[in-house]
Amino acid sequence: MKTKKYCALAGKKIKELRLQNNMKVSELAKLSELSPSTIRRIETGNYDIELFTIYKLCRAFNIKALDFFKSLETI
Repeated sequence: MKTKKYCALAGKKIKELRLQNNMKVSELAKLSELSPSTIRRIETGNYDIELFTIYKLCRAFNIKALDFFKSLETI
């Protein structure tokens, strides 16, 4: 999968999880130790997301990274 397409899929899933958890961008940013602007860039697919960033976001959502990656297959 091309990097840009993967980033867009991951960002879409992050936004979906954030909304399911009734979180504001600022809340997710605080929990994941990322800036709100980084969260917005991730959600719009304008960020070359790294594995450690995904780990931080998964930790904020209290999900396993493996489950996150598996969920990308259903988008």
